[in-house]
Amino acid sequence: MSNFIKRTITAVIGIIIFALILTQGGYLLKTALFVLSLGMLWEIRNSLKNIEIDLSFPLLALFNMILFLAISVYNNLALGFLSILFILIIVFVLLDKVKLADLGLYSLVVTYIPFSIFQLAHLDHTIWMYWIWILAFGTDTFAYLTGMLFGKHKLIPKLSPKKSIEGALGGILGALVLSWAYFQYVNVNYNLTLVLLTLMASVVSQFGDLFASKIKRITGIKDYGKILPGHGGFLDRFDSSIPVIALISIFVQVMIK
Repeated sequence: MSNFIKRTITAVIGIIIFALILTQGGYLLKTALFVLSLGMLWEIRNSLKNIEIDLSFPLLALFNMILFLAISVYNNLALGFLSILFILIIVFVLLDKVKLADLGLYSLVVTYIPFSIFQLAHLDHTIWMYWIWILAFGTDTFAYLTGMLFGKHKLIPKLSPKKSIEGALGGILGALVLSWAYFQYVNVNYNLTLVLLTLMASVVSQFGDLFASKIKRITGIKDYGKILPGHGGFLDRFDSSIPVIALISIFVQVMIK
């Protein structure tokens, strides 16, 4: 079976499951976020082992559970994150094998993956939930198509040789067009604030992709995993979505609610 067919089959099945989860929301959504973030933690932990950084997966899984309970029971991720910081301090004091630099790595990984991913729970059954995926996947799709058709100037060749400046600009333009169409559909005024937020989201989406690519280059891996045939791991599929989730979720919580 060719890689294209594998990618297509995986994408179709993934879209169906994805749509079901977003439509149902509630604990199905939170459980899916728990599984997704746990899988991502496993993938990034395994990649870092290639450069002799050995983060404790049981500890990462504990942090994931704390954030899951924080959003499920108290609807307050800040409380969960504060609990994680206290646990890190205790672990650092009691265990000699946990070095000072490890605290920064644990904090980065937890903030980058589960803390950002669980922000989605705040947007359950809102128009903003769907907009996030329009921004992330729209940017990715238009950047790919524009780069393939018009790409001549490399963006950051050391990290991603195939990405071009033209593709990056095409991704931003695509996000703007799709966002305008989406807000027309849901009958919301696509004002200057949302336009600027679209620009920011499209840019951070592409940097999320580049961030994940740099980690792969540093750790010497091609893909983060093999769980999604033709696509790689969870991080390979959702790397550009993570910063968009954080940006839009925090914007809505601060500016809308």
